[in-house]
Amino acid sequence: MNKTSPNRKLPLRFWIITIILCTLILIRIILPFAVKWYINSTLQKSQDFTGKVDKVNMNLLRGAYSIRGISLDIKSADTAIPFISVQSIDFLINWGSLFKGDFVARGEIRVPEMDYIIGVTKVPQGKPVTQILSELFPFRIDLLVLSDGKVRVRNATTNPQYEINMTDIDASILNLTNSLRVAEDLYASMKLKGRLMKTGKLEIAMIFNPVSKRPVFDMNATLTRLDITELNNAARAHAELSFEDGTFAARTQLATKKDIISGWIKPVFVNLQVLSKEDKNLLQKFWEGLTGAGSEVLEGTDNRLTTTIPITIPLKASDEDYFSVVTGALITAFGRAVFPDI
Repeated sequence: MNKTSPNRKLPLRFWIITIILCTLILIRIILPFAVKWYINSTLQKSQDFTGKVDKVNMNLLRGAYSIRGISLDIKSADTAIPFISVQSIDFLINWGSLFKGDFVARGEIRVPEMDYIIGVTKVPQGKPVTQILSELFPFRIDLLVLSDGKVRVRNATTNPQYEINMTDIDASILNLTNSLRVAEDLYASMKLKGRLMKTGKLEIAMIFNPVSKRPVFDMNATLTRLDITELNNAARAHAELSFEDGTFAARTQLATKKDIISGWIKPVFVNLQVLSKEDKNLLQKFWEGLTGAGSEVLEGTDNRLTTTIPITIPLKASDEDYFSVVTGALITAFGRAVFPDI
């Protein structure tokens, strides 16, 4: 019977495989910390932003990646102005597409929050996001989900100052891509819903081209049953009036056409009561302001007022940021419905 000698040397192949496995395990352990260090050091070196990530997780075999505890602030003089925070970002990558030189994935962004202060927050101007996306390798995100988001916009330039906020934001974006090589077309679609202030429900459906040099989109939005007294600070700031009672709802359709955004908004006011110390007939003037702004004859009963207001917003050559253009268009449309010329 042959017995294996206890002093027999293991084959070289065994040691090569062992070294490779140990190296892979070591890389798997170190890589998340290396990525976290790189992100944090890059943010600290930035002249415009500061921030951090708390944790990076990776599962290379599944193609699953997670970044947790993200914060991004804007540097201003010796202070940092809070801008964006995210609880976590998770992506699942299709490995097969990577071997073809493409990037196909699905993702979820949990609890994103953004604070924007008009007159204080100044987002540094670099390359437009559309240009950055165009210059990347071909990618397609089949589904990007945003859950439990919050946006707070405060106007610090008016007297009184006021805040417009949206909470409980859930959104889904389909076919976010930059190349026809990995997708049938370049248009993405988005559906979003959330709570506007305390009582309103806002829903938005939009198709858009994320890599066009200037924003190209077609959007429909519906707001239901907002207690209009929640807008009193904004009303005092912009129109020197206040609302004693009433609800506000609206539907709007806005789309880009060459160098303009055009469309309409149809506001509906129920049980509206407008107050002013200087003008007892302000409600009548408010109604007349809506009538003058509308393209249709004012329709209404004793407690219900509605009309259709045309919207035309010129686009400047510098209007390249989707977020600013889309939110600006919505603010303009709803602003014209609530604060007509009086």
